[in-house]
Amino acid sequence: MKKYNKKSNTPRNIIIIVFLIILLGMCAYFIFVNKKPPEGTAEPEEATQITQDSDDSYVDAGETITPDIKIPIQNETSVDQNEITGNITSQSVNSEILQIRLQIDQYLLSGTCTITIGTFWQTVNIVPNASSSTCKGFDLEIADLPSNANNFTINIESNGKTGTINGEINL
Repeated sequence: MKKYNKKSNTPRNIIIIVFLIILLGMCAYFIFVNKKPPEGTAEPEEATQITQDSDDSYVDAGETITPDIKIPIQNETSVDQNEITGNITSQSVNSEILQIRLQIDQYLLSGTCTITIGTFWQTVNIVPNASSSTCKGFDLEIADLPSNANNFTINIESNGKTGTINGEINL
């Protein structure tokens, strides 16, 4: 009686299985990756638009049409484009020095910030950040400030734009 050897068929079965897996992978690639859009639809770069101008003439189908789109500047407000806005970010007393810091909502390349406390005033430059701006910072000696002053005003000026930030002194 002849003995059937299973070992001789095993490498052949592995080769067949690997071949089938590769064949299925290639079929899936051609079906899903190279899929063409259904007929009658245009791909986005081939799409054209025909519009009617106000003088009743038509724009050629091959002509590129660029709509008038206003892209807002970051932190741009619809209230007043010439007004600078911001807020006080910190106020502290350190070794008889009043420190006041603020954040300006708009991106400004240059300009000045002037703080007024009673009859005392000091001016510093605007420092641009990545998407906003700030004043260089106010480090005011408490001895130089009027004794009866409770409030302060910071006037910001940059390229014809102005803004005012008011605050209260907390000593």
